Amino acid sequence: MNKRILVPLDGHPSSAEVLPLVADLARSAGSTIRLLTVKPVPEPVRAEYGRIVAYSDQEMARLEAEGNEYLESLGATVPDVPVEHVVRFGDAVEEIVTEAETWNADLVALTASPRRRWLPRRHVDDVIHRKATVPVLVYRPH
Repeated sequence: MNKRILVPLDGHPSSAEVLPLVADLARSAGSTIRLLTVKPVPEPVRAEYGRIVAYSDQEMARLEAEGNEYLESLGATVPDVPVEHVVRFGDAVEEIVTEAETWNADLVALTASPRRRWLPRRHVDDVIHRKATVPVLVYRPH
């Protein structure tokens, strides 16, 4: 039974194409969906002449707020299903696998598209299936 479904999203509209399928699955199984987005670890923002205008932790807080807003907006499109969200920083593949293990996910569901910049199809096929310790549902739109 898939009680905990992790859905990695990257901000590209195609990454959310798996949500209707996951929502139906979650509704029928009484599952919780956790939406995840992974951002790269930010560098300090520097103005001209090298002066730091935003430190890494400030930039991380800004990116986390943006990520949470994005995930909340997508979560609102999934009625009648408990939806959680989390923003992580680092390598996308490693963070997806870590979140799946930490949260004890029963399933990772994601969209694979050749146009995605964050988690291209080759990474889904070559890395996630080999590293994930839970089943991975890959939705491939045409």
